Amino acid sequence: MTDRPESSRGDRDTPPTSRQGKGQEENASSEAGFSTLRLCINFRAGDFLPSCGARGAKRLHEALGEEMARALPDMTLKPVHCLGRCHLGPTLRLSPRGPFLLGAQAEDVPFIVDRLAAGDIAALQAAFPDPEAGGR
Repeated sequence: MTDRPESSRGDRDTPPTSRQGKGQEENASSEAGFSTLRLCINFRAGDFLPSCGARGAKRLHEALGEEMARALPDMTLKPVHCLGRCHLGPTLRLSPRGPFLLGAQAEDVPFIVDRLAAGDIAALQAAFPDPEAGGR
């Protein structure tokens, strides 16, 4: 499921809650407390500063939307207008309070969705590291 883009500079997410309904199984990412994957789609005019939109976020959004709808129906893909890491983007962030995943492209979607479904967040962090995390 996708929503309208929103500004998301700060992480104003609420604590993880269970979204499991009666007779419904959740994927491993939901069990890990992540219900949303945010994707910066910001596109800056001109070539002054890098932006996620200019680095492939539109194609990534389309590919993730299709694959997540099929394989991760309990997880929401939310396009946003800045996560503060455009120079390393496209920028993804697991929410609530999850890690940044940086530099993914549309061709990475099968791997991303597979690892999300398995709950293997460490593999995603290794594949799409955030050098600004400082070992977090």
